[in-house]
Amino acid sequence: MVFLEVFICAFIGALLSTLPLGLLNIRLLLLFIKGEHKRLFFFQLGILIVDIIICNLAFILSITTHNISTLINFGKNNLFYIQILFLIVLIYMGLNHIFEKKDMLPIKNKQVDNLNTKKNKSSKLLRHFLEGIVGTLTIPSLLPFWYLWWMGQNLNNSQPILFAVILIAIGVCIGDLIIFKSYRYFVQKISERVLQLRIAKIEKWVGYFFLFLAFLFAIKFFLY
Repeated sequence: MVFLEVFICAFIGALLSTLPLGLLNIRLLLLFIKGEHKRLFFFQLGILIVDIIICNLAFILSITTHNISTLINFGKNNLFYIQILFLIVLIYMGLNHIFEKKDMLPIKNKQVDNLNTKKNKSSKLLRHFLEGIVGTLTIPSLLPFWYLWWMGQNLNNSQPILFAVILIAIGVCIGDLIIFKSYRYFVQKISERVLQLRIAKIEKWVGYFFLFLAFLFAIKFFLY
């Protein structure tokens, strides 16, 4: 029963932490709309790996009653570099959306896969994998959320860590994927209208949105 409880907690926590429509979810939806399935897979894989690692780290800290002050102090001591990395990711994603070459004609559902077949063969999949990793690592609330989540479950530390880690990985993976699939399901319901617009125009405005967020965070980081 303890193992089942650990799995359920990881699953529900993954649902709650992934549900907000943040920057990474927007990126995932755009890759899905454009039919760039290989890029989507590797970008999503990077997100899942980091989320699983952070969740397990927070779980181990919580059940072994380690003080999280060490991690907090590390964050404070390296806050400047973390903020710079976060801004670089935002700027990169913004510029990538704005300047990446697109077909300027309206794209229909049946056309998406055909238009992207050649692109997928030559795409830099490793770049999208690393983009998913770095983008997830720069979410400042991820570790505090998982730590507080596990502390709130009041689990004992009698279960073998290895089995718990495996179950947590499965629970997080399933929870994250359900949210990703849910967003895609709703996008498919409105895709007939969305895909009538120019994909280049949609991505360009998303790119401007990312750059605007980078500007706001830069003001917050360096002027306050």
